Amino acid sequence: MVPSMRRLFFYGLIVLSFCTTNRVWAAVPKPYVEHYGVYMNGHKVGWFRSEFATGAQYRLSTHMEAQMVGLGRKTTLEVDEKRFYNVKNGKLEKVDFSQSAETGRVVVLGTRKGDGMVLKITAGGATQERTMAVHETLNDALALFRLARAGKGAVATHQFDPSLMKEMKAKSHVSKSERRQLGGVDQKVYHITTEIPEMGVTQGTWVDGTGRVLETKIGGFLVVRLESPDVAKKRDYSQDLLVSAVVKVPSDFPKIKNLQSLVLQFQGSGDFQFPASSFQRAEKSGLSTTVTLTQAKMPRGILLDEEFKKKSIRVKSDLESTPFIQSEDSSMIKRAKQVVGDARTLDQAIIKLTQFVHDHVKDQYVPAYSNALEALQTGIGDCTEHSILFVALARALGIPSRVAVGIAYWAYGGGFGWHAWSEVWTGTEWLPVDPTWGQPVADLSHVKLADGGPMEQARIIMLLGQLKLQTARGL
Repeated sequence: MVPSMRRLFFYGLIVLSFCTTNRVWAAVPKPYVEHYGVYMNGHKVGWFRSEFATGAQYRLSTHMEAQMVGLGRKTTLEVDEKRFYNVKNGKLEKVDFSQSAETGRVVVLGTRKGDGMVLKITAGGATQERTMAVHETLNDALALFRLARAGKGAVATHQFDPSLMKEMKAKSHVSKSERRQLGGVDQKVYHITTEIPEMGVTQGTWVDGTGRVLETKIGGFLVVRLESPDVAKKRDYSQDLLVSAVVKVPSDFPKIKNLQSLVLQFQGSGDFQFPASSFQRAEKSGLSTTVTLTQAKMPRGILLDEEFKKKSIRVKSDLESTPFIQSEDSSMIKRAKQVVGDARTLDQAIIKLTQFVHDHVKDQYVPAYSNALEALQTGIGDCTEHSILFVALARALGIPSRVAVGIAYWAYGGGFGWHAWSEVWTGTEWLPVDPTWGQPVADLSHVKLADGGPMEQARIIMLLGQLKLQTARGL
């Protein structure tokens, strides 16, 4: 199975959409349509359209089409979003979000109700409803325009993302300016830095004096650039992004088999903090971070009884069903029970679930934001589908589990590929499990960068294209 980058790509597009919908308008906004090319690691992967329309409500909409190559296979992804704002008070009144890929379609519909918004999330054919407070207004969408018009200063905004079911706070400020030739005219342009602390993401955006976005970058990997419609939509993509994104290893990289410990020295992680666990320790020194990995071992004889349930209360949130981890769906519960059969211990359940998911989900790269029910129904996907399905099945049995993301050694790619796996709570620690590679206990090469829900996982976006492995030694 191939280490997948599509979830990181999707998170990046979420962040980019926050800024590419900004455009100058006077007291009454004027309609506009702009097109952008989308690039990853210097290679074009798709195009992006940003549009504003007036009427009974102000409407900001974005449409993205990406065609990504994974190991020689082209696969497509489409994302549409429309945001409707009240013309009198500017409040975000309605959101219509959809993502379509070969594995299916995810739809999120949001409608304002008082001070909150009612969200209906449909994934894998099942619909769940959530209600949450939403403060975003049209004024928040004008952040870059306000800064471009002033040519200086800073603003704080609310940014609601329906796919993450989260409203985040962003801070933007003008960091520098310069003069450029745009359309044959010498103009002043501004570089605006935007930080989204909850995602650990910083983006840089160039805008002209009218507030039109010229280019946005996230880290050293993802770029959206203003282009004519014909140029933006041109499809001549051929680069295998999975291979090109691999963190290469030094020539003396040790053979992992039979090692009990692996010491890796990374550069390019910036202020990123590697998470610590029973099997991973990180020490930062100057520009380098040394990560020491210890091979996990399967705990034996832990009964799935009342005592285990009591210990599981400590990680209650990792037992919950979500719109994308549908562990309370009747078909998920039925399949989970069928898979584990008469297993009475945690190790027996883990081994059976790992084998089932490994065999059931056929390897196929798809650049979509996945969900467990869809993975169960279609039986296709990459590491994200394997991992999220394992988590849903485990939770359906009352076993706390969560998705972990990071990098793992991938011989085919000649280095560490971006990867996702699962973790299971044993009552005292989190055990790494890799259903994609059929490993009830993940091998020593798994370097964890984040775990939990989409918000936590999004934090690793800034490492794309930046993380470098300097040295490696086995113990």
